[in-house]
Amino acid sequence: MKLKVRKEELYKLYWEKEYSLEEIRKMFNCGRETIRNKFKKFGIKTRSRAEAASTKRFQKKCSARNIGRNNPHWKGGIIQNPYGYVYIKKPEHPRATKYGYVKRSYLVAEETLGRYLYANEITHHKNGIRNDDRPENIKVITRGEHTSFHNKNRKKYSAIKWLYRKDTNATT
Repeated sequence: MKLKVRKEELYKLYWEKEYSLEEIRKMFNCGRETIRNKFKKFGIKTRSRAEAASTKRFQKKCSARNIGRNNPHWKGGIIQNPYGYVYIKKPEHPRATKYGYVKRSYLVAEETLGRYLYANEITHHKNGIRNDDRPENIKVITRGEHTSFHNKNRKKYSAIKWLYRKDTNATT
């Protein structure tokens, strides 16, 4: 089968619209060598690997391929930040971060209350362990109450954090 395509059309698809050789091959329903031969015949220079990887089309394709469950580092939508708080992927939630994660303690408190937390409400872990999100360990209080509580009990909670850090370092 003979491929009928103009030089200008191939050039525009490859260099201006940034299609890959594979995508062009599929458009014209032909083999790899057929496309490569046409590029050689027309004297159209092909991109290096670095140039190909820097095209917007390639980057968009790669980022779409590695989102969520398709990402090799996907952990089921649950992450833990360096401060010990656990976050769950809920992009539709009003308190979601720009990456779509919400503190698990907020979700547990909201489920217990049967409503979203108000803007001035936060969760407090009664035992001081930030990844212990059992309903009986979470108390919903205002930011001001939380600050006052920790200022009054600073010594007690710094000791609990120190013990907790000691335990987590021993297991690693």
